[in-house]
Amino acid sequence: DSYEFGQEGLTRLLLERGAHYDISVAAARGDFARVTELLARDPALANDPSNGLSPLGWAGYGQDPGMVPFLVARGARVRDELCCPCGTGNLEIARELVACGADPDGLSPIWRARPLHVAAALVYTSENVPMVEWLLGLGADVNGRAADGATTPLDVAVRRAAEVAGGDARRERGFQRLIALLTARGGVRGGS
Repeated sequence: DSYEFGQEGLTRLLLERGAHYDISVAAARGDFARVTELLARDPALANDPSNGLSPLGWAGYGQDPGMVPFLVARGARVRDELCCPCGTGNLEIARELVACGADPDGLSPIWRARPLHVAAALVYTSENVPMVEWLLGLGADVNGRAADGATTPLDVAVRRAAEVAGGDARRERGFQRLIALLTARGGVRGGS
């Protein structure tokens, strides 16, 4: 949990004191040696979702795009992990996932949304326009619906803009740029 919650100092301390970590954390940390060690013991771990996401999903939160093809070459199946780097704005990892077969418009049962919805939410970043432009360029449906059958990416961006209004001016401007982009590309409000 220390890694997932961004406590890198605590993570280092735990590792220095002999803690071990699983394949999900190893994939997110870009620890190729640990991933190799764990897969040598149990190749099925390449697709283990026991931490909520597969190792590819956790690699999507990481910082090493090379982890994606590394895992795929070792048996990881690409499913709906593209939402992870779309939420963090990591375009390099998103590109690797698409190169390995991820659907830029696929509905994720975990996220209950499409990559464009997640990118429009600007989950962890204040500026995700490049990710949204890239997804649209790949053919993501600007009016694709989330799992509820109604919510569009524009709905998400408008809702998030309202949540940050009057607070973080930089994030508010980022949402306004995102709303303008989605609208210019034919985005409509569809639900919530």
